[in-house]
Amino acid sequence: MKEKNIPILHKTIAQLSIYQAPDAVWQKVEEGLEKSEEYSFPEAATLDVHLAKVQANLKDLAHTQQKILSQAISALPQHQVKKDVFDQLIDSVEGKKEESRNIWYWTSGIAASLLLLIGFFWVQQSSGNEEQIQITYSQEVLTPLDYRQAAETTDTTDEVLDFIRQHCVQVAEKCQEPQFKGLYEEYLQLQEAKSELETQLHLHQNQPDLVRYLIRVEKQQTEVGKKLIQQLFS
Repeated sequence: MKEKNIPILHKTIAQLSIYQAPDAVWQKVEEGLEKSEEYSFPEAATLDVHLAKVQANLKDLAHTQQKILSQAISALPQHQVKKDVFDQLIDSVEGKKEESRNIWYWTSGIAASLLLLIGFFWVQQSSGNEEQIQITYSQEVLTPLDYRQAAETTDTTDEVLDFIRQHCVQVAEKCQEPQFKGLYEEYLQLQEAKSELETQLHLHQNQPDLVRYLIRVEKQQTEVGKKLIQQLFS
């Protein structure tokens, strides 16, 4: 039934007359739309002005805050590391480097004192009361050794000490002088200290301090040995 009425409805609508609104009506509609647009949306120029003001305020605020921050940083006290703290840092770094080494090099002083080869040629030519004595000695310096090898190859004999003891029999008066006896006693003490350090070096092979002490003792012992020989033939 409804489907039959649809064509009749379309035909009736098509026969209706078209209504044309007067111009006054359209004018009122346009005026209403303009007023609505004016009150609902601000003009674009006004928006640009407000936006420019906001940007300027933000820029001034950022500049002011940056200036205040710079002044605050400049007013901070400068921190200076104390000398003792700096020395501790340096010692710590050097200590770590020292522990990481596997080879310690012997200086020329310890090499010379360990392998001091002394050749003494004592030539006496008697001519009345005149006496001429010639002394020659040589030092052999080896290339740097590993401290383990140096400790294992240390010569237990002391050629300087043996030489002095032998010649003290011939020139006993020289060996009884206070200065000579003092040097001789110092030499024996250094020899004992050297022996103890070598023993400790065999037991504690990873202690670089022992190597440094041994170098110092042997260099001092070499100097005392030279003084003893000079006193013996002076």
